[in-house]
Amino acid sequence: MKTKNTFIPFLIMIVVSLALAASFFLPYASVTAETRAVIEKYPDEIFFPEVEMAAKDAADMSLLNFFNIYSYMAGNNISVDVATTCVVMISLLALFTVLIILFVILKRPVPIIVFTLLGFGVFFLLGTDFQMRKVIGAGKYDFSIAYFIFLIGFIVIFACAIWLLVLKIKDKKTAKQISSQN
Repeated sequence: MKTKNTFIPFLIMIVVSLALAASFFLPYASVTAETRAVIEKYPDEIFFPEVEMAAKDAADMSLLNFFNIYSYMAGNNISVDVATTCVVMISLLALFTVLIILFVILKRPVPIIVFTLLGFGVFFLLGTDFQMRKVIGAGKYDFSIAYFIFLIGFIVIFACAIWLLVLKIKDKKTAKQISSQN
C-alpha cells in the first residue's frame, strides 16, 4: 500500500530543481557598488578585452555568460587550461542539474542524492576556483542570486531526497507487513 505523503517532498524537489535550471540564466556574479558606478559612467567601454565585452553587458554575469566567455577564450588560445576547466565545470553542473530534474520526475531518491552530491561538488569547486583566481571577491564582483539558489537548492533537494527515500522504505515495510499477515 503506497502512501500519498511522497507528494510534498516531490513537489518541493520539482520546484527547487527547476529553480536550479533557471539559475543558469540569472546573475551568478554581480559587480560591486564601486564597479557599478564606473560601469554606469562608461557603459560602452570594453570591460573584458579578451572577448570585447562592453561594461554594461558585464554588470551581472550568469553562468551562461561565463560559459560563453570561457568557450571563446578556449577557442582562441587565451588561457586555454583555465578556460577549458571552467567550461567543463559549468557543463557538468548543467548535466547534473538535468539529471536531478530527470530523477526527481521519476521519483528515484538514490540517483537524486548521488547527482545532488556530484552537482554540489562541482558547484563548490567552481565557486572556489572563481574566488582563488579572484574572478569573484576581489573587489570587482561578488556572488549573486544564482549562486545562493544553487547553494540552498542543493541542500533542499538533498534533504527532500532523503525524506522521499525514508518514506519509500516505510512503504515497503508496511507492504511487507500487510502481505505477511495475509
